[in-house]
Amino acid sequence: MGHDFIKIYSTIPDEIKIKLNLRQYLCVFEEKNNIFAGKKYYYEDHPHHRGSDDTLLHAAGRMIPIIVNLFLDNGSDDPWLMCYRSEPGRFQLPTGISAVLRT
Repeated sequence: MGHDFIKIYSTIPDEIKIKLNLRQYLCVFEEKNNIFAGKKYYYEDHPHHRGSDDTLLHAAGRMIPIIVNLFLDNGSDDPWLMCYRSEPGRFQLPTGISAVLRT
């Protein structure tokens, strides 16, 4: 399965997909499918492009709190999850991140 987001998505039970509202991220999973299997940086193959796309980072930033709550609501006593829930401000994305950064 590796880094194939679509294959990973397809293995998630429908009940979990609904609870996590993952369907809204399907276009991100499709666009970023296998992103980690190729070059580390997009511009290695595209020298005209300077910057990065943080769409996946923002999707993760929206999914993580929902996943944390799902685990905790189902009885997890993981210390990191409990810390995340009690101090969510410590884990927020930095402000000012744009969809594409250009240098």
